[in-house]
Amino acid sequence: MEKAKCYNCQKMGHFARECTEPKKVRPNPSSPNYFVCSHIFLANSLLGWIVDTGATKHVTRDRAGFVDYHRVPACSHYIAMEMAHKRRFLGLVHTKLKLSTGRELLLSDVQYAPNIRCNLLSVTALMEHGFSFLFEQMGLSIYFGKDLYGLGFMNNDFFMLELSNECVSYVSSSINIHDIFALWHARLGHIGQERMTRLAREGLLGSLAKVNLPTCEPCMAGKACRKPFGKAKRATHPLELVHSDICGPMNVRARHGAFYFLTFIDDYSRYGSVYLLSHRSEALDCFKRFLAEVENQREVN
Repeated sequence: MEKAKCYNCQKMGHFARECTEPKKVRPNPSSPNYFVCSHIFLANSLLGWIVDTGATKHVTRDRAGFVDYHRVPACSHYIAMEMAHKRRFLGLVHTKLKLSTGRELLLSDVQYAPNIRCNLLSVTALMEHGFSFLFEQMGLSIYFGKDLYGLGFMNNDFFMLELSNECVSYVSSSINIHDIFALWHARLGHIGQERMTRLAREGLLGSLAKVNLPTCEPCMAGKACRKPFGKAKRATHPLELVHSDICGPMNVRARHGAFYFLTFIDDYSRYGSVYLLSHRSEALDCFKRFLAEVENQREVN
């Protein structure tokens, strides 16, 4: 008992269930408070850029500050995320950021992915262009050579790039117009423009007024049409068309040693048979047996 450690008060000699100290409140990811806090950080991160030492490329989720844009073929480029997840990016852009130091930071080959949660500033990509970083407890400094180029601050255990007020205001208005409206569109089951406008007029979408619905790729894919398959070819008499398939090898051997089974179905009469095989090479012999069996049935009938 003397070696037991309490996980509540961190003292030795008793367990947490026996502790007389007030119970510590641990964060519960499923609780409403945790959900609200995570979305407060999400809303703040939409307005800025997270300085990421793990990202190999710059990634942005909003169109604010685009200088140039090159679209990539659909479903051809993806961003590797955590837990083996991936997100598709739509194009490569050049974007300009106005920093709090009065300087402008031009980012090239930025991956535009509107489905990610926040903008990512790649430390690796900037270091390749001659920038250096000094990380401290409450913030960071960005240098180009010996000159101070930009600053960053700590927010919810993330280093955020410090932007000028003009840049933050412009990005904020862009998010209100495009991203928040698209978010409500997705939350409400991808409803149409007319119903979204009606909800906005009734004040059910917060401060949103009438906004033109942005292009929604899931909606376009769901409403897309394709050519009909046409009529299937059917047999007009027995044995004109026979459907067959072989399955195996099975993990468990049958009693007489078979590892495979083979099926034959006559398309016209729907007459079928199943054969057990020890080797795939026996399929031809089984078909000959099936052919003779069907022909005998026809003569009898």
